[in-house]
Amino acid sequence: MTKKDRIRQSMYSIIFGAFVIYTIKYADFNPYPKRLNADHQEKWDAAGLDESILQEGDIVLRHSKGFVSDAILTFSTNDPEYSHSGVIKIVDGKTYVYHATGGEENVSNEMKLDPIELYCHPSAVFKFGIFRYDLTSAQRKRFMDVLDGYYAKGVEFDMDFDMETEEEMYCSEMIYKALAIATNDNNFIPLSEVLDKPYVAIDNLYLNDHCNLIFKYDYD
Repeated sequence: MTKKDRIRQSMYSIIFGAFVIYTIKYADFNPYPKRLNADHQEKWDAAGLDESILQEGDIVLRHSKGFVSDAILTFSTNDPEYSHSGVIKIVDGKTYVYHATGGEENVSNEMKLDPIELYCHPSAVFKFGIFRYDLTSAQRKRFMDVLDGYYAKGVEFDMDFDMETEEEMYCSEMIYKALAIATNDNNFIPLSEVLDKPYVAIDNLYLNDHCNLIFKYDYD
């Protein structure tokens, strides 16, 4: 890539970044559904996900419906397939997903813990994928302990997408930082950059040597 192309790509990303931040803060959204009706449940069941194969610490990526999600896809420069990320948490044998989100899906902006079928809601999501890191048992426990701590502290969604803040994080940043602590390796997940400013693209989370696909489903 030439210097001119890099500058053009950087400016494009900055403009899109400003657009995404603006729309998350100020645009009108259709509220994210809070439950599954009979039709939704049938579509969820048709996905055929065997939850018994899942482990705490698996990541769940989704492509949500809406122009904000489509804009976020552009920040994944290698594989723009998913727009949001979360981490599986098992509670009393039921599968939930930790994730950081804002807007109409979460007006409080605080980190959420949603049932997986709601996180992957058939009416709000095009597709989803589940991936697993090659963590040791100790690292996986530490990973979940860190996320539990974020949740207990009420970490909020970072509207400014600034990796310097610890009280606010965006979805992929939350996963990156928790993994860095769990593995004692800041390079466990690679970073992307725009004008020398690092950020965690969604595809950074799974396009690396530590991550393997467990399950994938497209509602369409």
